[in-house]
Order: sequence, then C-alpha cells, then structure tokens
Amino acid sequence: MIVSLFTIAALAAANPAPPPAVCSVGELRQSPGYRWRVERIEELVDSASRVVRATAVAADSVAGIVRFQPVEWLRGAPAPAVSLPGIAVDRDDLNGGPVPYQLVRSAGQRGDCFAQEYRLSAQYLLLLRDQPGRNPIQWWPLAPVNEQVRGDDDAWLAWVRRRVAARPSSRGDT
Repeated sequence: MIVSLFTIAALAAANPAPPPAVCSVGELRQSPGYRWRVERIEELVDSASRVVRATAVAADSVAGIVRFQPVEWLRGAPAPAVSLPGIAVDRDDLNGGPVPYQLVRSAGQRGDCFAQEYRLSAQYLLLLRDQPGRNPIQWWPLAPVNEQVRGDDDAWLAWVRRRVAARPSSRGDT
C-alpha cells in the first residue's frame, strides 16, 4: 500500500497531537492568585519527612538522576548523599515570589507540576517525603518542595528553619 505525503499531512491536520499536559490543582483554582495559602505552606513544611539544604553535585543524564551533597540537615536522619530524579541545566531557577513561597519555581509550573531541573553547584532546599517506590519530591504538586537557595542567608531557608524549629514534623519524624 502506498501512502502519499499529502495523505499523511491531511491526516495529521485532521488529528493534531494533543496539547502538552498542563498541571492544574483544584485547591489552587479556588485560591487568590493561584497560589497555596500560607497556612498550607506551613503544613507542607510540617509534613516533610526530611528537610535538607544540599548542593547539586552530579547528574547522570542516562538514568535521569541528580546527586546532591547535603550541607545542612534541618529534619531527618543525616545521610551522606541525596539522589533525586531530574536533569542538570545550565541556568539558575530562583523563585521570584515573596517568602514564604506559595508556588513552585518556574521549572515546576509546566508539565507534571514538579520542578526537576537542577543547576550543578547550586544549592537547593529539599522538602522530602519518603514514599516507597515514589519520587520523594513528588508529593505536593506546584509546591516549593525543592527550591534553589542563595546560600546560608537565603530568606526561604531562614523561614523554613524557623518553621522546623518551632514545629517538629507532624509525621512524627524528627
């Protein structure tokens, strides 16, 4: 059977590819500015199993994994390294919102609702939730669970430090 290029083009025009998935969270549609309320961000921090400031140090592009060297453990048992699904990029992705952040950085505002791009040598504040067989950052869509930080005096880091110190994990892990 011979199929002409004209026939293929006509079929493609009649059946365009579906648009890429856009992340949408029902609770945010009801929230002013499509942002998490501050009370929900407090709950987010309280319910993280592990909270760690870490530097992205290596990436395996074949496996889609980024390895982090911990700098500071705020919650959870210290470990020598943290590995997360993701890719290395050559640009910063700092959250431009006011602290406390009420929405994920720009890399997480497209696709699957989670930022999975990391700049090697940059620091990130990781709010992880241990879930067997699941990515530990994919537990609160469009939330600031893995934000790039500017170092020890970063405002988001300071806010999360205060929250962790004031409220132990609601999950019972400290």
